[in-house]
Amino acid sequence: MPLGRVAINEMMKLGMIIDIDHMSQRMVGDVLAFTRSTPGGAYPLVSGHNGLRGSSGNENGRTDAQYTEIAARGGLAGVGFGGSSARSFLRDAAAVAAITSGGKRLQITLGSDINGMVVMPRSPECQAPRNQVVMVPGDAWGHPPAQLRCTGREIDVRSARLGCLDIQTSGNLTGLVGQACDGRPSCSYKAPTPAEYSRAGVRAATRTFCTQAMEIVYRCVDPAADACVDYASFPRARMGSRSWDYNEEGVAHIGLFPDFLKHVEALPGGRQLIDGLYNGAEGVAQMWATAEAVGRSVP
Repeated sequence: MPLGRVAINEMMKLGMIIDIDHMSQRMVGDVLAFTRSTPGGAYPLVSGHNGLRGSSGNENGRTDAQYTEIAARGGLAGVGFGGSSARSFLRDAAAVAAITSGGKRLQITLGSDINGMVVMPRSPECQAPRNQVVMVPGDAWGHPPAQLRCTGREIDVRSARLGCLDIQTSGNLTGLVGQACDGRPSCSYKAPTPAEYSRAGVRAATRTFCTQAMEIVYRCVDPAADACVDYASFPRARMGSRSWDYNEEGVAHIGLFPDFLKHVEALPGGRQLIDGLYNGAEGVAQMWATAEAVGRSVP
């Protein structure tokens, strides 16, 4: 018997967990075939930190057929998340979790594969948007409209002032501009005449020799940011006086896994996936019990 098969045979006799990741396509096929016909039944296997190969992947990724056989044996699929975002991890993990065999769903687990060389997850939509300022000089109503632009995102008007811009106004111009522009990817806002502003209840900050310029401060926000971590109700990771913000820093270290999973859970379909991940520990226990039971029959 080739030495590789001797090693696999001894591992099965000992009830060890066998992970097929980092094997070549041929070797995965050989291990599946060799462990399929033991006297006590097919031996359960693990794919510890991987994902579906798809049409453009390489042999390190798992095929549908490989995952289906792992599911049939009561094995596990750890889904890797190197270089991912919350959304891409949810998409990839859900595709693996949807695989079934004979009505038995493939149990997924978190296969982070943290080794110092993996790019940790980061979700750019969670980073706080920066203020942008647009100004219309002079008598604003006599100039072209202010142009607010947020390519691929939505406008969120933070403040608007009319008059001498070094004087804070008490009018409600912010609300008027917000009504016209909030939630749009672009907006052209024309400053009305002083009489029109007066009828709307807006007062310009005036003084002698002061022109009626207009300043609008806005941000470009991603609607997807609504699912990001709300630290008003979720504890931050801390060590001494240092704290971490997943929204800004991504998964900076392993202690931010809960923040990442919290973000995934808040996305559409995320709660169902996270519930499945939380069954992973029970899945390991059941698989190991099966491995030991089948292993006792291995000659």
